[in-house]
Amino acid sequence: MNSQDFDRYAKIKAMKGQIAQTWIDAFEKHICPGLSPDARVLDYGFGDGRYYEFYLRHFEADNIHGVEPSQIRTQNARKRGWQHAIYLPLHQPLPYADRTFDFVNMVEVIEHIPAGETVFYLREISRVLKPGAHLLITTPNYPIKRLYDVLDAVALRQWRRLLDDPTHVTRYNAKRLTHTLTPFFSRIELSPYKRGRFYRTNQERHRWHKLLAVCS
Repeated sequence: MNSQDFDRYAKIKAMKGQIAQTWIDAFEKHICPGLSPDARVLDYGFGDGRYYEFYLRHFEADNIHGVEPSQIRTQNARKRGWQHAIYLPLHQPLPYADRTFDFVNMVEVIEHIPAGETVFYLREISRVLKPGAHLLITTPNYPIKRLYDVLDAVALRQWRRLLDDPTHVTRYNAKRLTHTLTPFFSRIELSPYKRGRFYRTNQERHRWHKLLAVCS
């Protein structure tokens, strides 16, 4: 499968499940206190739109925007009632003016972007963020992510986990993620998005299953 064939992948894997408590904790600690219900929000790579109902509890529907490179997933999100969920083909600039958004959410998207193209997308996100606004970004933590895949495959008998996600084209750890984000954000705070069974302390970043960064 072509690593950038997101519509084909949408037919294979639905993006379901509850929102991670670690994401909610980061949102409530870093994002929510500074925002009013009329704040403007962008979900960059919203998948099937599972965050939309959460956004509605905090923000006005007309101010909740999202972009997604899969037409199938965009249709799924719009079926939820998400009016401003739009399909945006790859390599296209964001269709918003500079300094439009108070918050951008980017959950497990950056690993799908080829390393040579990351600057373009992060520059666009930085452009549409208001001064002092936040980006919340998550990504798997390589290489330990692959160890967790193997352990889950054996424990849960989900043998497909032995194969890595074919749409992951850039692999991040804490150091690489920080290095990638630093040109665009002066403040980057890392925490575990998914701790994993080897997690012991916040300082042991190499043990985290997935990474979460709050940037401003």
